[in-house]
Amino acid sequence: MNTKTGLTGGAWRIGKPAGTVVSDKKVSTQADTGHDDIDYYGGYLIAESIARKEDAKLIAAAPSMLETLQIINGDIDRYPNPYTALEKKKLIEQAINRALGEE
Repeated sequence: MNTKTGLTGGAWRIGKPAGTVVSDKKVSTQADTGHDDIDYYGGYLIAESIARKEDAKLIAAAPSMLETLQIINGDIDRYPNPYTALEKKKLIEQAINRALGEE
């Protein structure tokens, strides 16, 4: 599955400093916002000041969870449809595992 959907078009992951989520694609065109301090964050900043590691994992998994729901709903044309029930179940399990940080 392509996990590069979502508003940024980039894959989201946990950043270098604890409590951050970053993208591999630029997320802001505004200067001096801190979003593009990739040396510090390890990517383009999506979110920071996330107190719980579990919450950061969930936020980082959001784009792939959205894509999974779109596939299951039949909204993404680049994938063959319809998926079998077993294939849908596997996609759902993968999305849940990403959200729990168990990839």
